[in-house]
Amino acid sequence: MYNEHMDKIYLDPEIFYIKDILSSEDLNSLLLFCEEESGWEPIHHRYIKTMDTERQNIYSNIFNKILSIADPENKFTAIMGDVVTMFKAGESMKIEDFGEEWSMTPHSDRSNAYFGQSNIEKGFIFYINDDYDGGEISYIKKGIEFKPIANSCLIHSAYPEFMHGVKRVDGKNRYVITGFIDNKL
Repeated sequence: MYNEHMDKIYLDPEIFYIKDILSSEDLNSLLLFCEEESGWEPIHHRYIKTMDTERQNIYSNIFNKILSIADPENKFTAIMGDVVTMFKAGESMKIEDFGEEWSMTPHSDRSNAYFGQSNIEKGFIFYINDDYDGGEISYIKKGIEFKPIANSCLIHSAYPEFMHGVKRVDGKNRYVITGFIDNKL
């Protein structure tokens, strides 16, 4: 069903990704779901689409496996939404402080008031597709930029030194599933 080995590829001691999360069949099913035009709702500067229960169960099981790799001591719990997020091609915001056009403003997951939580330890992003221009995730304070790879999951620390943003997406839409790893205490 997915990559049993789930080897971590490190960009920083607190930023890594895992490739080939889903089988080709499951990834194609999810991509078809994303490409259906109905069901998308605008929220802030992006769009969301709620997954049906069957898809939620499939991906919840996979993210639990990812959590076991990210947290082998079982100190944390995963908070995964039931939505896919779409960043529409060509839509962006100009953020003067960073001198770039962003489709998601730079933020740290732990201190972002939008999420309303301060006990988040890690954030994760599952990339459904990569057939677009731009869309790199940029870790501002670390000087790290990552071009997403379809069917991979990027995991990073939620602390302020891991502030990150997503650069403007062009050509095609960018589809992701995001979630958080929360301290159980």
